[in-house]
Amino acid sequence: MTAYNMNEKCRLLITEVEKAFRKGIILSDDVCHFLNSTFSNPTLSELEAVINDTSNFEKDSFLELVFFPDEFLQIKVEDILSKEYFQEQDENILVDYFASTEPVAAVFVSGFERPLKIKMPGWSAEALVSRLKVLKQINQRLAKVVEKYIHTKEQSVVRVRLRNKEFKESKSKIDFLCEFFKQHATENVDFLKHLDFILQFFAETESDEIIDHSLMQKKQNYEEKIQQAIKFEEQLRKNNIETMMMQGKRNQCINVVDLQEKIDIINYLQNFKRAVHE
Repeated sequence: MTAYNMNEKCRLLITEVEKAFRKGIILSDDVCHFLNSTFSNPTLSELEAVINDTSNFEKDSFLELVFFPDEFLQIKVEDILSKEYFQEQDENILVDYFASTEPVAAVFVSGFERPLKIKMPGWSAEALVSRLKVLKQINQRLAKVVEKYIHTKEQSVVRVRLRNKEFKESKSKIDFLCEFFKQHATENVDFLKHLDFILQFFAETESDEIIDHSLMQKKQNYEEKIQQAIKFEEQLRKNNIETMMMQGKRNQCINVVDLQEKIDIINYLQNFKRAVHE
């Protein structure tokens, strides 16, 4: 590694990435669906032939998905990122290293009797390092609250969620997250699901908006969509789908269960906010 003007923090991160590659990458259901739809449900030997075929350009999209760092890999490197300060020159060192060495990963595909051995293409190194977000610094207030209040085993995954989600920070948002971590990190069984909702909500919310008001608007929007879905189902029982389409009434594919779950989360957060201020 010295040939790459390697420093200790880069060496540590590279070691964790290569260790994770050797342990194995488990393809998600979405990636497996892409694989089967693109290559017509290939056998293990057929997929190996596709990967080794230099003239097959469709494999590039598959390889990009394979080496898109999942949460497991991000958790493995998070302790290093939380303790070290990476700069642009460090990012360049990492990209150069992975691009030139092209480390091999064991890739587990559902239904295959053994893992594939796939070399990470050099052209994907920049995307891999970029998606690890080594340059992003988590807000210091949030970092301290996570360290103090979140169970040690959960700290890395929480920091990864914070690192991955981009939102325009404001005092009110940081205050909200800090109180959420302090009050409900251990007692809330749906803690990570609620955290994901909050972070997505913040990403969709302007920094100067009042959080309570924005939550109420979001809730009303979800309730209106549920009513639309109910009304459509009632009309569908009275008319066939062709008649309704001719009338310009189309199914908007509204997931009522998902929306109701989000409403429940908003109700929980609103109750939490009221409890904090009592």
